[in-house]
Amino acid sequence: MIVNFERDYRATTFLPDSASGIFYPGWDATFSSDENGEGRFFATFGLGSPFPEDMKLCAAANGMWPVTSPDAGRTFQGGLEAISVYNRKPSTSIPLMDEEIGYHKDSPYVRDFKNNESLGWDGEQGPFIQKIPQEPGKCFVNFTDIARADYVANCLDTNIGFDMSKLRHLDSNEVLSRMDALRHCVRTIDSKILRSKKVQYTKYWLVNATAVTDWNDNFKAHCIPISFIGNDNNWVKAGNRLDKEGYLFVFVLINDAKGSIDRFDCKYSKRRIQEVKELCVCKIEKKNVCVEEERNKRKPYKMVWCSLKGNFDQINPDNIKWRNG
Repeated sequence: MIVNFERDYRATTFLPDSASGIFYPGWDATFSSDENGEGRFFATFGLGSPFPEDMKLCAAANGMWPVTSPDAGRTFQGGLEAISVYNRKPSTSIPLMDEEIGYHKDSPYVRDFKNNESLGWDGEQGPFIQKIPQEPGKCFVNFTDIARADYVANCLDTNIGFDMSKLRHLDSNEVLSRMDALRHCVRTIDSKILRSKKVQYTKYWLVNATAVTDWNDNFKAHCIPISFIGNDNNWVKAGNRLDKEGYLFVFVLINDAKGSIDRFDCKYSKRRIQEVKELCVCKIEKKNVCVEEERNKRKPYKMVWCSLKGNFDQINPDNIKWRNG
């Protein structure tokens, strides 16, 4: 073999540097370092092969390639490994709505409100809040485990495939509005996220995200089970009513204590359940952050939220404390 160039570093890929194109340093290579965060170098371990599996890992790490792998951090967060330096899992930063990441057949959207099951842009289905009769007093997140999701199979299956048309109308204004609303909610509900810290360090998992055009009596929280608290979920309408269109966000803190429940639905299922320690419901108005008047700090978001924890079977909907954010 004739080598017509020399490199001043040890290569871990046989592709020439030019093969990376705009996705520097290349789709089959990424950066890594030693345990102390020093000695930065190219590496191919940790990436997926073939290409769709690499897309999955990038998407789970909140969309490092915004065009080809939209943020799927919500879909897979429960199954990701924690970043040891920050003691938290990668979280979503460009939140997709529930309809964009798919509705599972057992989700409240389908089971309680009789809507149709659907697949997300990547052929997967998003997480959802669930109560299990055999586990009284507890709340769970049901989600797709990243190790059992198969993007290659999704691409090859004509009944699944990738459907980017679900994101076709997602423009820059909407993306920025979602990100800004998410940032405001996390700073409000997470007491450990101070002004000096970025919201990416939060351990709160955004499980559900729904766009709301009308907060009046027609507003329905399709992401929350009807029998979650009491006999219906009308308690979500409580608190000060918002005026402008916005978002309904549901965050959870996973119970990682010894003995807490973390298991698959069944032996061969790719759906996994994890026990919830705290659940926060946030209702927030939408701002167009591309308009100077809208993003003016003197006009903060109008937000209403509540925190639920403890024995979920014993929560009285009339006693839920709604706060302004």
